[in-house]
Amino acid sequence: YLGTMVYFSWSPFLAAICFISSNICRVIALIYHIHRNHYDEEKQQNLDLEFIKMEWEYRYRLNPLHSMANILNIFAWTTFSIPVLQVAWLLSHGGVRKVGMHAAIAGFTIAAVVSEVLAQLMLFGARGSGIYLYSNFDFGGWLPGYVYSGESGVGWRDLEIVYLVINGITTYVDSFEWLCLAVVLSLIMHSLQTMNVRIFNIWWARFGLLVAFLAVFDFISSVLIRLDEHLFAELAIAVSVMNSIIFLPTWLFM
Repeated sequence: YLGTMVYFSWSPFLAAICFISSNICRVIALIYHIHRNHYDEEKQQNLDLEFIKMEWEYRYRLNPLHSMANILNIFAWTTFSIPVLQVAWLLSHGGVRKVGMHAAIAGFTIAAVVSEVLAQLMLFGARGSGIYLYSNFDFGGWLPGYVYSGESGVGWRDLEIVYLVINGITTYVDSFEWLCLAVVLSLIMHSLQTMNVRIFNIWWARFGLLVAFLAVFDFISSVLIRLDEHLFAELAIAVSVMNSIIFLPTWLFM
């Protein structure tokens, strides 16, 4: 079973590069997001027509950056699963040692990948569809026989509400992989500690615990930013930079 490591020796490096690239895109987009000049919480809550139009213009400009982050994140988590599943196989001595624990490592890894791929595809599709509607459809004057000057704003407000609902639905799905990662790294540490002859460096596993700890904070910050994006945005940026750009790729390179 030790020979299986040879065939996918490239996957940790590819996963690390994808994690770094995708999260750099995510951090840049988040910085733009919290510093957009037109943002007004009261106008957002009142579904102000001009605010909605400016918000979609902003989303249109940043769509390539978000799309790149979505695609890279899918590749990152997919390639990340390969070395982790190999580690679980090796720690189980080819499926004979602590089978339940190592099956849990594999199960949580697969759950993380599936949830992340589904969330990223949903975000990619929702954002792309919204941008397409914004660019090609007429959202003015939806009310028949509208007698007032200007636009009714019904179409724009419908578009905004649907987008916010879909974005909210994907929040927990998109963040779930961090909880799975925390469980996986904790189980790897426990498995390695209970081995008589360790086949991996114990400090590598201990460093993984630090990544697991920050992964929980990454989940919390991803959820909190939906509640108050300006209050928790800096926390989300700091955690993302430390964990997704520095510590997690470092753990993969070790």
